[in-house]
Amino acid sequence: MPIAMPATPGFVRRLLRKLVELLPADDQATARKRAIACAIAFNSVSRGVRFLLQVGAAAEAESLLMERFQQLEGIDYTSLLPLAKLAAECDRPRIEMLCYRQLLNDILKEARSKAYGHAARYYKRLVALDEVIDDYGSAADHKAFVEAVRQGHGRKYAFWRRVEG
Repeated sequence: MPIAMPATPGFVRRLLRKLVELLPADDQATARKRAIACAIAFNSVSRGVRFLLQVGAAAEAESLLMERFQQLEGIDYTSLLPLAKLAAECDRPRIEMLCYRQLLNDILKEARSKAYGHAARYYKRLVALDEVIDDYGSAADHKAFVEAVRQGHGRKYAFWRRVEG
């Protein structure tokens, strides 16, 4: 019977460190670099980013997601929401922003009115994140994102009432 292990960033980081410590000193840096390279090459961008954040390679996680953020489309909220929260714990606002944008876009695109409360919270979090993000990289800046949301979903009054309320 498999043993359930916690997947907290600290646990994963400690586990990787312990595994690397078992290697000869000359091989330790190489092993860590290989683990990071595997995560970057992983087919699932969300899983790769999650692993990188968990092992303390936050800069690599951010770089990976900034290059492949279009691949977040279609990823279930049960993966994206924990990733956004993990990004916040790791002080990576750009990763958090990309996750919340995708969550918001998905709710609005599918017109899931029962989830508009969540979407409004995501929108408000994006407004707060804009205060700390200086460089949006290849992603649209906050103003352009909001304009695109208003352009595509301006008639979803129930959503906008929740944003303004």
